[in-house]
Amino acid sequence: MSIKLFINNTYIQKLDSLIKSKESAKLVTILNRLHAADIAEIIEKLEKKDAKYLFGLIHDDEKAAAIIMGSEDKGIQTQRLPETL
Repeated sequence: MSIKLFINNTYIQKLDSLIKSKESAKLVTILNRLHAADIAEIIEKLEKKDAKYLFGLIHDDEKAAAIIMGSEDKGIQTQRLPETL
């Protein structure tokens, strides 16, 4: 079950510390509890290489949701692809 959090600098610093020490199991546990919007916000606040590492730990189903949430937060319009080509 995902929960919506208020992401502050302290939370980002804790996650950054886990990323730097490559604590992937702990990070996956945390990510599995977060709402896609929170994941998008966290990724936006991380350095590029750390964001890539974290994004690689996200379950495939959540990756798309995080991207969509991040683009909506920035006011980017997303389009649905046609179901048939």
